[in-house]
Amino acid sequence: MVITKLKIMNKKIAIVCLSKSYNNLKEYSELISRNLSIIKYIGTGIPVLIFNEGDISLDHQDYIKNLTPELKIEFIDISSVWINEYSYSSMCRFFSYHVWNYCKEYDYVLRIDTDCELTFSDKFLSIVNDNNIFYKSMFWSDSHPPTNQTLPYVIESLTGKSKGQFWYNFPYTNVYFSQVKFWLSNPVNEILKKICLSNDQLIYRWGDLPILGSLLNIFAENQIGTLPIKYKHNSHSLVVDCINQKAINYDGSVRPSYEIK
Repeated sequence: MVITKLKIMNKKIAIVCLSKSYNNLKEYSELISRNLSIIKYIGTGIPVLIFNEGDISLDHQDYIKNLTPELKIEFIDISSVWINEYSYSSMCRFFSYHVWNYCKEYDYVLRIDTDCELTFSDKFLSIVNDNNIFYKSMFWSDSHPPTNQTLPYVIESLTGKSKGQFWYNFPYTNVYFSQVKFWLSNPVNEILKKICLSNDQLIYRWGDLPILGSLLNIFAENQIGTLPIKYKHNSHSLVVDCINQKAINYDGSVRPSYEIK
């Protein structure tokens, strides 16, 4: 079903994530649940790229593949762009900048992090529309003080925009669907390069959420759609209902919306 739709649309799509390696095979359980949810709610015709630091052994790769043999899984070593002393910053750098180069042969990427599990999808592939650059789950905020105290002023200097023109409505980046060529084109790519390959990005731990969100607000504010899905963000004990724009804690309480109207 999915393969047929992809042929009709003539678009190349990849589903991506970044995975740690583990000593115990059971520790891949979240990744496996994610992969099973992809089969159930999206299908099996889209390549699944699992980026890693080059330390997931072949035996472990086979274990993961064998539990979801229907998926076209490829493990991709990104150790050449990884800095072990700054693992979290390296992850943010990768998903802000490097991922687009690794995926340049694709038209779109669907990011679904290893700790995210789809629970509903409504005609997912029907959202592909060249008028939209990016499809979000929800808007989120950045609560990291060193980022808020430094990054906006760097973006101001690189774009000539004032903070109030871009520092709001950041798409939650654990799940999203994005056009690739937008991030590889200039001036966007050149700005990304200056932000993401700076030492300050490592030191202040600038995240992919405010980096991508700010540039979307500057260059594509009216080209952001909403994903027709629901999913569990397990590491945050959160159910994200994209359709109704609600984030619900596992205890049933609702987290506030961060969207600025």
